[in-house]
Amino acid sequence: MSRSTAEPHRAHRAAAAVEPKPRRSNFLREFLRTPALVGAIAPSGRALCRTMVKMVDMERVKVAVEYGPGTGPCTAEIIPALRPGTRFFAVEINPRLAAIVASKHPGLKVHVRSAADMSDICVEEGLAPESSVDAIFSCIPWASFPKALQDDVMAATLRVLKPGGVMVTFAYHVGLLTPSGRRFKRMLRANFRTIDKSRAVLNNLPTAFVYRCVK
Repeated sequence: MSRSTAEPHRAHRAAAAVEPKPRRSNFLREFLRTPALVGAIAPSGRALCRTMVKMVDMERVKVAVEYGPGTGPCTAEIIPALRPGTRFFAVEINPRLAAIVASKHPGLKVHVRSAADMSDICVEEGLAPESSVDAIFSCIPWASFPKALQDDVMAATLRVLKPGGVMVTFAYHVGLLTPSGRRFKRMLRANFRTIDKSRAVLNNLPTAFVYRCVK
């Protein structure tokens, strides 16, 4: 969905209202194929996705991106919150998951690439390769990534976020016990001006919380 208008937003709201729950079997299958890239055995829960959206001032967002939509549970919460005219596209490295989320949201542009390629993706979208994005909804498994990939995706994210732009991402409490999870937490503190943390979302599998990070 490159250039939104009021009419497509109404259509997406109607579609989101009747959208079936994502099939866990699809997500589990992809986790078993590439666990480090999928990062969880089940899609993010609706409560977690809603928490992410609520932590962004959507009135101020003109360009929004979702990293790693998977089967689309958070996409279904983001789209109804977009203001008319907001640019929104997704980046999903897994082609099978990309096909699923694209089929659920006709008109949504899903780039089958790594989030580390964000500058090139922005150029493909007709945006500047730097400082062109207001909000990033990150559903990728940062704590599962090796250091080199964490560094590459973080550098790409900081490059395309505008000053004052926000990234919201979730983490699992259990992930903070791993070296990569602790490294990601230090990375956020080193690269963002302010970081807020939500309360635990207890009815997610596994229990999670949301970081709101302002550049």
